[in-house]
Amino acid sequence: MAIETRTSAVGKFADRVGINKVFHRQSAVSAVAGEDCLVSPVQAKIAHIGRITDGSLISKAGRKVELSRLLGAESKRFQDCSYLNFYLRPTDKHFWITPYEGAFVYTQKNEGKGRPTIIALENVYSHIPVMRRIPVFEKAAKRNANIASVLDAGDFPIGMIAVGSLNVNRIVATYELGVPYPRGQICGHFKIGSTMLLLFPREFSPVVKEGEKVRLGQPVARREAHT
Repeated sequence: MAIETRTSAVGKFADRVGINKVFHRQSAVSAVAGEDCLVSPVQAKIAHIGRITDGSLISKAGRKVELSRLLGAESKRFQDCSYLNFYLRPTDKHFWITPYEGAFVYTQKNEGKGRPTIIALENVYSHIPVMRRIPVFEKAAKRNANIASVLDAGDFPIGMIAVGSLNVNRIVATYELGVPYPRGQICGHFKIGSTMLLLFPREFSPVVKEGEKVRLGQPVARREAHT
C-alpha cells in the first residue's frame, strides 16, 4: 500500500494535465556495485556532503536542522553519521531506489505547510553569498512535506528523507515495511521537483564530490576496510 503526502492545488493541476506522469515515469535501473558500496537512490546533483552533529543536520550554510523533526525517535540511530543532500532538477528522473539491500523498518510522513522547497533553492543558489546568509535549509525541513524512511541493512541503518518541492509537496513511497528488497529496487517517487537526503554510518566514505551529477544506481559511498 502506497504512503503519500497530500497534494496542493498546483499538484492537482499538474496531475490533471499529465505533467506529473512525465516527471515520475519509471525505467529499469542498473545498480551493480560491490557489497561495500551504497548507490545513489536518485538521479541528481550532489548539493552537499555533511555530518550529523549533536542530533542535527548541518546545512551548507552551517545552520542546523534537528533530525528528530524528520525521523522522530529513530533519529537516535543516526548520531554522528554522514549524509548526502541530492538536488533533483526538473530534467532528472523523479523516482527513487533502495541504495542497499535490506528491509524498510520505519516510515514517518510529515505533511508540511505547502511552501516552495527552500532546500532546493539553497542547492541551486548556494554559490551566491547572500543566499548563504538566509536560513533556508532549516525552513524547508519545517515547512515542506517529506517522507522519512529507515532501511535496515542488517548491521547498520540507512536513512532516506524525501522532501517535496515547488509548492506541489506530493511524495509517494511504494515500499512495504518488513519486506526484504535488493539494491536498486524502485521504492517511491516525487511529483515535480525534489530533494533527497541519504543518511549512512561514518564507516562509509563518500566517493562523490559536491556539485557532481550522479545517475541512479551509481556508487556514492564505500565502506572503509578495517585492518
